[in-house]
Amino acid sequence: MISEIAIVLGGGISAEGVLPFWTEDRLNKAVKLYHTSMVSKLLLSGKGRDDFPVTEAKAMGDYLIAKNIPPKDIIREELSRDTIQNAFFSAIIHLIPMCIKSAVIITNKFHLQRSKMIFDHVLGNIIHLEYLSVSDKNIDEKLLNQRNHTEQELIIFYRQLFSSFDKGDLKAIHDFIFNPINKYYSKYRELEVKLSREMVLY
Repeated sequence: MISEIAIVLGGGISAEGVLPFWTEDRLNKAVKLYHTSMVSKLLLSGKGRDDFPVTEAKAMGDYLIAKNIPPKDIIREELSRDTIQNAFFSAIIHLIPMCIKSAVIITNKFHLQRSKMIFDHVLGNIIHLEYLSVSDKNIDEKLLNQRNHTEQELIIFYRQLFSSFDKGDLKAIHDFIFNPINKYYSKYRELEVKLSREMVLY
């Protein structure tokens, strides 16, 4: 597996601006790919919640610089609040303008199925995608079970959403994200509020 770029998805941040260990695991995987010349650029995707002290992408970038990744090879996407926005904003701000043809997505195992579903539908006709997951083995079992439950609810929602438009239809995704009249918009916002009370992992 050799790709032009690795996309590391944000995984939350503490009130003190500290990355959780599962996000560090994602970044360490990206560092290995970079230092073995499997990728030449690292794209860090995530704004995160409004109450985070800095964006996820900023915190991840600082972590990579401390790991001796040259700043010129670190790209930040700092607008996205969720996984579909990770895919959409990464595509329109960076990947498409840079003419990227191949990318590898890095996240945790608990997040992989939904990430693949979303990135395949957003970018599947535009960029060749591969996926790497990091282990969930050190995550508290109760928290992991809670997260797996919320993932299944979200997957059901995205199956319904993606049945309404073709792969690679960025206009339809823009409409879903920004148009409050879109029939899926309010349903997703309600689900987002519900799950925000339950989602303890990112």
